Amino acid sequence: MKKRTLSILAAVAAALALMASACGGTPTASPTDGPTSSVSPTAGPTGLSRDPIEIKVFRSSDMSQGYTDTLFVDHIREKFGITLKYTYVPSSVATEKLNLSFATNTYDDMLELVSTGDVNRLAKDDFIVVLSDHLDKLSNYVNAYEPADWKLLVDTLSDARNRLYVLPVKEARNSSSSYIWMFRSAEFESVGKPVPKTVEELYDGLKALKAKNPNLTLPNRWGLFNALEGFNLAFRTRFEVWKDPDAGGQIVYGAVTDKFRDLLKYMHRLYAEDILSKEFITMTSEQRMSQFSKGNVYANFQFSGYESTLNRIAKAAGLPEDWTAEDDYLVLTAYPEKGPMQQRWPAFYTFGVALTDRLSGENLDRALEYVNWSCSEEGQIFHEFGVEGESYEIKDGRPVYIGKYLDEKDPDSYFGLIQDYGPFGYYVIQNEDHAALAYPGPARTNIILKDVEVMDYSALPYRFTPEEESRQADLGIVLNQIRDEYIQSFIMGPKDPGLDADWNEYLAKMQNAGLDEYMQILRDANARLG
Repeated sequence: MKKRTLSILAAVAAALALMASACGGTPTASPTDGPTSSVSPTAGPTGLSRDPIEIKVFRSSDMSQGYTDTLFVDHIREKFGITLKYTYVPSSVATEKLNLSFATNTYDDMLELVSTGDVNRLAKDDFIVVLSDHLDKLSNYVNAYEPADWKLLVDTLSDARNRLYVLPVKEARNSSSSYIWMFRSAEFESVGKPVPKTVEELYDGLKALKAKNPNLTLPNRWGLFNALEGFNLAFRTRFEVWKDPDAGGQIVYGAVTDKFRDLLKYMHRLYAEDILSKEFITMTSEQRMSQFSKGNVYANFQFSGYESTLNRIAKAAGLPEDWTAEDDYLVLTAYPEKGPMQQRWPAFYTFGVALTDRLSGENLDRALEYVNWSCSEEGQIFHEFGVEGESYEIKDGRPVYIGKYLDEKDPDSYFGLIQDYGPFGYYVIQNEDHAALAYPGPARTNIILKDVEVMDYSALPYRFTPEEESRQADLGIVLNQIRDEYIQSFIMGPKDPGLDADWNEYLAKMQNAGLDEYMQILRDANARLG
């Protein structure tokens, strides 16, 4: 008998709130085993004489297409005997509508691109298929991961009994790389300063350029912590809890370390010298972009290839097209003896695909077969581009859209939906070979920075006891509030991170709020995973 007690009450409450608003088994393979060459990926289905079935799909997505395209649906029906019926839900209301569907027992067979947290919450009430019982039928998905990444996935997303319920979306490494520094190199040289390799060279160069252009600025968007990105890599630190290689890989609360203090001293200096924008916390994307158009920005930390966009903006504004991202200047360091760090983005996203208990027997097997095929090379390309000869063709080794799928006026057009994500979204696995062709900038950056130490942005996995889970959550809220308040004060004033009295005051408040207890809980919970 299903539990469906406390969690379902929460879902019912959310559902009622939404409606009120509208009115006014033994595993066949251990999930920690990881990829192995002894598992042969299946290329596709067999035995297509099976009776057709219908699978209802709840899909969270903000793309304008409703995923009812006949080319896609008809192809899956022909290949698998499955008719996919989609409920398309914008991400802004996905959790509320998901809660409503489960609270009213109207939920679908499959959940696509939904929060992994939502899936695991529903799994506590037995709504979700235990996918770790079926890994032998999902070999294409498992084998898409390096062993270490697969272990991290399982450690992060499985429950206390090592059961896995969701397949998170995996982005290709070739389409993802560390963000990099780009500079108006000629401008630095015009004031007798080198293109920066260190944070001090950057500071000196910007100071000299500000004498030439008093309106010089480092603009920002997306709030306080985004302003630290790039500089945090140079100072080899994070504001969050992370495993610090300079502390022997120990889990530390980054924002109380000496390295983070060095970072705050630097940011304080940039702000005091009016190099960091005074509106760096509240600045909008539009305000930030206007500074580029006015020629007031000389250094920028962003994704590989964006220098070309900045040069197009400069050209439109009648400015020199002098933005460069040179191989020797992609990362900065504050500690030349230690060197710089680069970002390593998580191997998987915080959303994915899950199957509900509506599916069983033959229908469950068929759904697993479809999901596993979607992770094959054939399935990956299909989910990005459709059917060869109908929606795409191969040119110079790369799939490109053809016919009506390039016609913006055609209702079936995929033009603009992507060149990034494909007509249907790349589903659960993005194709590596295609990504290397489609995203040459990030792919090349990965090669250039292959020997640079990485800062892993993956969330740390924990296995809490029930008591620890509640206690660490309460402590974390208070500690993070104190941290955020002081970081802002340290950068903007009135606090000065260079003054021992101010820094020690901050550390004392963190200690009094339970920092040591918090860190011990996290370290113990992480150590349980081995």
